[in-house]
Amino acid sequence: MIVNHDARHTRWILAAVLGLTAAIHLPEMLSLRWVPYHDTMQTYMDFHNFYSEFRHTGQLALWQPYGNFGIGLDLILWTALTPFAALSMALGLLVGASDTLLLFKLAV
Repeated sequence: MIVNHDARHTRWILAAVLGLTAAIHLPEMLSLRWVPYHDTMQTYMDFHNFYSEFRHTGQLALWQPYGNFGIGLDLILWTALTPFAALSMALGLLVGASDTLLLFKLAV
């Protein structure tokens, strides 16, 4: 059976679904502690690792002992440490910031 819907009806349904989805997730996304749990989470964990290591020891982390039985971070360093991330880290070190999530959000 073929049903003919006009374009206005389809747009209204799409707008309602998007509006409902936004209304459900907006409080989470506006909170200061929200981090998406996909590729951005991995990038944030690498950012946190690099920044914390540099802040505490003065050196960049070159390996990650807890993931995949210890892996070198050479490739991850060049992919996760973007120019904006490096600028955010430098700014954080300059002011003595300990909140890596805030610095990461500034970099992204």
